[in-house]
Amino acid sequence: MTQGEAGLLDPPRSEAEGRGTHNCHERDPSPGRDPFPCSNRLPLTCTNHGGTIWVRCNRRRCDGCAKRTQWLFAARLRAGIENVPSGLIANFGTVTFPKDKAPAPDAPHSALRSLFQRMRYRELLGAYAWCAQTTQAGVRHYHGIFHMPWMDDNLITWRELVVASGFGPQNRLEQATAEDAGYIARYIARDFAQLAPGRRVYGFSRDFPRPDYETTKAKIAEVGAEIGLRPECEWVSAYELL
Repeated sequence: MTQGEAGLLDPPRSEAEGRGTHNCHERDPSPGRDPFPCSNRLPLTCTNHGGTIWVRCNRRRCDGCAKRTQWLFAARLRAGIENVPSGLIANFGTVTFPKDKAPAPDAPHSALRSLFQRMRYRELLGAYAWCAQTTQAGVRHYHGIFHMPWMDDNLITWRELVVASGFGPQNRLEQATAEDAGYIARYIARDFAQLAPGRRVYGFSRDFPRPDYETTKAKIAEVGAEIGLRPECEWVSAYELL
């Protein structure tokens, strides 16, 4: 693992990440210690207490937000590599379109969905994650982490399904390592996908594992909902109160 890739997996050191909080004191809009500062933060005001917080824009072309998304994506990919159901293997895969069939930037991810459906129909795919990239030649291809059973046919079935779904014969499939999480995630921050605005750059299946901190946060929210706990603060855009 290179130093750059290892850095993607280090936890962010800032607590001011723009999430709702019961402590709605006025917050300084300056980035402070945030390792991924947003260049276009937006104010939210608590209608109950009058405090203001500053939240991220979460736009793909914001350098700070893109790098934070990159870190979160890498962390979840790593969770998927390290937590694999019995009988399956976490594989790192790449599929590429032929140059003469490369989809336009605004085209949907139809071939990728077709590949996943074909594989799941044959019980060859469990949880998965993917990220799009556009090569210098203008050809879209995908990297991903796939939970798959061992294939003892020298990957003949895999290659047949890849081509049948609309991709070219050039592909890659091998057992994933932790370093692959950083390799795949780097394409988000650098906007290598070059897709049209609104088109998804990456995605997960619903059953793809989550990092421990995400699981804990979800459990706390679930327990709070069960006992009828409501947040003390309700947030609206500060501009709506002008």
